[in-house]
Amino acid sequence: MTVARSSIIPENGVGVFHCISRCVRRAWLCGIDPYNHKDYSHRKQWVRDRLEQLAGIYAVDVYAYAVMSNHLHVVMRVDPGKVATWSDREVVMRWRRLYPAGRDADGRALEPTKDQMSTWLADEDTLALWRERLGDLSWVMRSLNEPLARRANKEDKCKGRFWEGRFKSQLLCDAGAVMACMAYVDLNPVRAGLADTPETSEFTSVRERFESECAARGESAKQKSESADQKEPNPQQTAAWLTPVEDIVADEEFGCWGVSLAEYLELVDVTGRMISEGKRGAIPSHLAPMLARLELRAETWVGSVEGYRSIFQRIAGRRDRLMGLAKEAGRKWFCRGSGAREFYATDPPDRRVAEVSG
Repeated sequence: MTVARSSIIPENGVGVFHCISRCVRRAWLCGIDPYNHKDYSHRKQWVRDRLEQLAGIYAVDVYAYAVMSNHLHVVMRVDPGKVATWSDREVVMRWRRLYPAGRDADGRALEPTKDQMSTWLADEDTLALWRERLGDLSWVMRSLNEPLARRANKEDKCKGRFWEGRFKSQLLCDAGAVMACMAYVDLNPVRAGLADTPETSEFTSVRERFESECAARGESAKQKSESADQKEPNPQQTAAWLTPVEDIVADEEFGCWGVSLAEYLELVDVTGRMISEGKRGAIPSHLAPMLARLELRAETWVGSVEGYRSIFQRIAGRRDRLMGLAKEAGRKWFCRGSGAREFYATDPPDRRVAEVSG
């Protein structure tokens, strides 16, 4: 059953979303193509750099990302309310950083002239439109995917689609869902067998956070890693553009989730090693209290992260939350709930959950 994107986005537009974009026909357009053996891996840096740029323009907080050979994952919080606090001039400057009025001979964006600024600031309708778009999830993903597609097609000297269609989105309803989704995204290369540990997973948020932590302590990420194949970190690249783990907000009711960077990195590292080694045991006891605070089951954590996409589809969260949102939208259900019962430590008394996926 198809679920419209509009039906899962809260009325105020505020929410944490897991977004996925896949290359057309799932071709390997961002990695080493197994058919023609061409290496497109450099395009992963394009994706990462564009994400960083958009995080400084739109009203979004980027929690996690992973750029794979044929698809990408982004976990971000969208907050249209932030845009309301920006002045008209700031709205114009942010929008024109995305879509400049002109470029120089080298392709660099030109600074707006005084006359242009005066014209834009006097146009209330256009200002209102830009303000709305700067807090809109669809515009964030559009501003990510379209330039990348054009750049790749130009490099390939071809026309046509780069992405197979519109991005897929998933609403994360609570802190537990956010934690599991972030770990799932950060561990994509490990699950795919492309890396043994999270800190050796290139083009992931967890590696950037790991390298930044090492830099802050004056340590070498390469020396700290057990992998001799890990490349040296880019000195120009830091995790400052990512939302600090300690500041992550799951929803307005929950507030900050109270998880430290050290706790998160250790949890993801332990989970990744278990997945890589094919183990399904519980995580170490000293990490269990952290999951308990988020109402998650420590004994099923590893398996739940590995099979995250089969547990949740368009919405992720506790069963009672899923059923409540479905009722508000005039639906019987949004997605299956049996997996959530194993995932969360809390088990609402109402067990009438449909086993059909949206």
